[in-house]
Amino acid sequence: MQFSNYQTLSIMTRKSAQTNIIFDAASTIRNAIDANPLSRKNIHVLAPDIHIGRNQLQRTFKEITGKTVKHYRLLKRMEAARDILMTGVSVKQVASKCGYKKQNNFTRDYKHVFNMTPLDWVRQHYAKDITVIQIGTVKKVQL
Repeated sequence: MQFSNYQTLSIMTRKSAQTNIIFDAASTIRNAIDANPLSRKNIHVLAPDIHIGRNQLQRTFKEITGKTVKHYRLLKRMEAARDILMTGVSVKQVASKCGYKKQNNFTRDYKHVFNMTPLDWVRQHYAKDITVIQIGTVKKVQL
């Protein structure tokens, strides 16, 4: 089957328009995650007007950012957590603000992203002496 030049141009234009829609959708998702990294909403809640298949959206998102939606979201959430840690908030409170029910899950994800635990990061980057709060006790740790 041969296509005329007009038919070929029409097909190419439709594919180009579809590609632009997909890239716009992936950019919309990225912008929604950037605007609210602590949100636990899924992709379709973040951008309800997107009517594109999940796999195609995932592929395009990875083309744009170099990361999957899941990894990009985790990275942005951990960057926000690091910013909160810099204010002196306890690791447990940061974990809660980031939507984690258990601090150990937060610590695992934080370590996965930054290759150190949140407390190690605070020790290394934030303060010379900090207060470590344990259940029922407060003690000052000199670093």
